Amino acid sequence: MTDLRWAAAATLVLTVLLTGCQPPKDESANQPRNMPSAEKVAAAKARYAARGEALVGVVDDTVPPLTAVSGIDAKDVNQGTVFHFIDVDTNTVVCQGTLNSVAASGRLIVDYDKTGGQRPPQAGDLCLVVKQQ
Repeated sequence: MTDLRWAAAATLVLTVLLTGCQPPKDESANQPRNMPSAEKVAAAKARYAARGEALVGVVDDTVPPLTAVSGIDAKDVNQGTVFHFIDVDTNTVVCQGTLNSVAASGRLIVDYDKTGGQRPPQAGDLCLVVKQQ
């Protein structure tokens, strides 16, 4: 009976030591950020569109591994087209993707790269496609 108590106590202590020694996980990278205001998104979209080098759309929603983009005409892209997702707040590319399909509503459904970016695209991010010459 004493051996059983010692085994239970040792198991409990070992469990506490193992779980208590793990560093806390950084969940901030996967946390959705606050969506930028519509005015901020519109201003950023206008800045990129004014350059004339890219087609500019906006991320409407993301359900991994796909994201829905509006504002880019489906006739201007094809299956090999590369999309660049830009965080409006930091003005940096967060990841890239390729066209998966076009929804009945005209939204582009983009399969984004889950391994090569800073984070998945989020609602309010810009989506750029370099214009073909």
